[in-house]
Amino acid sequence: MGRRKVRSTRKNHAVRVIRVTRALRVFAVLVTVTAMATLAPGRVAAQAYPAKTVRILVGFVPGGSTDLAGRFIAQKMSEHFGQQVIVENRPGAGTAIANERGATAPPDGYTLLLMTASGAALSAARSDLPYDINRDLAPIARGTSTTYVVMIHPSVPVRSVKDLIALARKNPGKMSYASEGVAASAHINGELFKSMAKLDMLHVPFKGGTESSTAVAAGHVDVGFPTLTASLSMAEAGKIRLLAVTSAKRSALKPELPTVGESGLPGYERSSWNGLMGPAAMSKDIIGQLQAATEKILSHPQAREQLLKIGLEPNYQPAEAFGAYLRNEVAQISRLMKAIAFVGK
Repeated sequence: MGRRKVRSTRKNHAVRVIRVTRALRVFAVLVTVTAMATLAPGRVAAQAYPAKTVRILVGFVPGGSTDLAGRFIAQKMSEHFGQQVIVENRPGAGTAIANERGATAPPDGYTLLLMTASGAALSAARSDLPYDINRDLAPIARGTSTTYVVMIHPSVPVRSVKDLIALARKNPGKMSYASEGVAASAHINGELFKSMAKLDMLHVPFKGGTESSTAVAAGHVDVGFPTLTASLSMAEAGKIRLLAVTSAKRSALKPELPTVGESGLPGYERSSWNGLMGPAAMSKDIIGQLQAATEKILSHPQAREQLLKIGLEPNYQPAEAFGAYLRNEVAQISRLMKAIAFVGK
């Protein structure tokens, strides 16, 4: 009887040991999994992205077309992700301040940059920037665009781009065009126009777009190349005359205006655009999520209507196509800027 009790006690003890051992093994596995999650926050964060507020840097002051585009995308992304997405305006230095901040931000997807045609032109024109647009920034998606226009003072006796080219050829060096500054978008537009049409026109730079457009409206300068949205009110007031849009296709904002190509200079194309970029080391997973969100936002039936109200049109491109477009744009402007420097403009 005593022996049976001893054997039973030993058996129960062994069972308890086995149970405790199993429990310890399960606990150890749980501890290991928790530790791995703690040591790999990037992986967990990527799976849960976005887990906090996302900022979109805009290199212009509030209220302009780029700022409005950024706020449209931010609002729609907030709704898409269920997480706050905000615009942070970082104006100055021709967008270089915002661009540098975007290029040097942590590559976690929480600081994005709304790159613009002006930002691309700046990168092409200057070799002293503290960032490289192709090396330090990753394309996510192109978002919206608007067109530039060819505008003239009403006293200039032409009605088309073809007429303007003919008049400028008859008066070499006597006609002028305005821009918002050296290497700014209107300067690029004007020099490309001159180069393709083989014209001799004087470039008159100002300190901003408002000043340059006002100079054309006042008759101090003959021609201007601002955005369509910036010129509409002056055109409606009869202060300037619009000859053509510079985009490849006619604009839905002003469909009666022909393109420059239709109106006398085939092959000419310049558009003002914007697109999302992030630090070069951003993960493909986060880029993919942001790209998909942008595509969904801009393909919504109401997106076009809402954007047209602020002078923009949806012009989505995925990351790879946007990157190729950006590289080509920078290369084209670089060649043009070298030509400008060569002739001393």
